[in-house]
Amino acid sequence: MLYYIHMPPPLSVVTFRDYFNLLWTQTIGKYVLQKSAGHVYLVFDNPDFLPPPRSIVHKSRGKRAQTTSLDPTIEDTAAIPHNQTYSSLLANSSTFKSHLLRYITAHFRDKAAVVTTSYNFTLTIDSPTFVVRINNGVTACKVNNEHGEADYAIWHHAILEPSQNIMVVSSDTDTWVYGLGLYELRHLGEKEITVQRGNTECYIDIKKATSLLAQHPKLSALSFPVLSLVALYVLTGCDYVSSFYRNTKTTFLVALIEYADFICPDGHFLNMINNEFQHIRESSWIKLVTAVYYSKFKKFFRSKSVGYTYDLLTNHLDSPEIQRMLSSLHYTPCSMQLPAWHEFIRRVTYHVPKVTKFHEHKLVPSYQALLLHCKRANYVLKLALSAPWTHSPFLPCFEQFGWHVDNDTIFITWDSDLHESDEESDSDSELSDCSNTSDSADSC
Repeated sequence: MLYYIHMPPPLSVVTFRDYFNLLWTQTIGKYVLQKSAGHVYLVFDNPDFLPPPRSIVHKSRGKRAQTTSLDPTIEDTAAIPHNQTYSSLLANSSTFKSHLLRYITAHFRDKAAVVTTSYNFTLTIDSPTFVVRINNGVTACKVNNEHGEADYAIWHHAILEPSQNIMVVSSDTDTWVYGLGLYELRHLGEKEITVQRGNTECYIDIKKATSLLAQHPKLSALSFPVLSLVALYVLTGCDYVSSFYRNTKTTFLVALIEYADFICPDGHFLNMINNEFQHIRESSWIKLVTAVYYSKFKKFFRSKSVGYTYDLLTNHLDSPEIQRMLSSLHYTPCSMQLPAWHEFIRRVTYHVPKVTKFHEHKLVPSYQALLLHCKRANYVLKLALSAPWTHSPFLPCFEQFGWHVDNDTIFITWDSDLHESDEESDSDSELSDCSNTSDSADSC
């Protein structure tokens, strides 16, 4: 439902009552009257259960939004703001947003209590104000779930919904990506589910998409290939995890496909126990990042200054070729193979002339920074994959996953020395200090 609310109303909508009527037409009118949906869920973010690190996202969005002192009264005949004024109010005024949600959900509840008797459908409203189900004119309170993010709460309802045909309407890419992982883990059974792809009328068939991805010739050798791609999506930038400067999600996917044998020689990108996600394999993650930068500067790696004219990543990390190379750099202990390889990539890319001249602080992130980055991605995945359950046990312990608290404010821990997140990220890291849900990190 937030998909609709976050879009400024058209200029033809004059009052808040007009706005409610528009939302009713876009939801109940479209999916019940036109498409004969038997059960409609309106799902909202719930601030009471949002993960604490979300405060960083809200702070960032507030800085980007144009501030406004206007905080209008929300009632049927009051004029509704438009364009940038509306967006600024949503970003900067918690009062406006909470009052708007309360107004809209109350009107949906009251109108549904009358209309459900005529059109034979059920409406469930999962909002911060109340969680109710209206059926045949009767309104019943429901137990609140602890999935503060609507992206996860949607799948909680989809899992519990007895219907085998479900349509999810959400413009947020996170929503359908998490659905792929839940489907591969069999939490959605054999339900036929279509999910909106971005802000379009295109829909993704979750069942078919999961099957196609799992059968990709370069991914089929991976254990849990689809969930591995979901993990990759989170690792390369979402609301809680920073993106990589000028390295898109596609860049990482291409590297994973091209160098899968090097990155996951045993076929595992994730650690799973009894079909339950535990964590992303740190070794696979480090090797993936180094593979991205190796591929980016492959021509330089093959130069005389490095001394290797063939593709190093066609070998495994413990291969004689790579071991000889690391030994020549005085990295001999076997236990230091991965840190040594990472340091080797950093050393070589550091000496690429055009890189160091203009973007010295945009090189390969430090080893510790990548480990903390991986922990934050683990936190997000644990939250998303807890959708089948009412209670989410991972909310309170965010400080174990790469964040810390200072003076009651949450900061990203960029490295082991607790470097805080300011306007720009730590100078030793190429991680962009921003939330980014697009396919390109260039926007950061």
